[in-house]
Amino acid sequence: MIITRTITALILLLVLLAGVLWVPNSIFALITLAIISVAGVEWAKLVNITNRFAAFSYGFSIFLIGFTFWYVMPSLPAEKYAQFSDTIMTIMLPFWFV
Repeated sequence: MIITRTITALILLLVLLAGVLWVPNSIFALITLAIISVAGVEWAKLVNITNRFAAFSYGFSIFLIGFTFWYVMPSLPAEKYAQFSDTIMTIMLPFWFV
């Protein structure tokens, strides 16, 4: 069992290293965002959110907010960046408490 996990970890480490070094930043960011969204669904299951729709909504909201940050942030001037970030975090605050 531990050998299988070690081999899997080494393979994933090589894939991560290849992604960091050779994949364009925008593609790497989207792949990372997708992985984080799937992790959000798994996290929802870990905290006993048994409703599948609620768990997937949690993961989708993570993806949607991450994509919005990734897509919108480069086009904003510095003073609007902080305002946009504060607005998104304020909107998400109730979800984090729930």
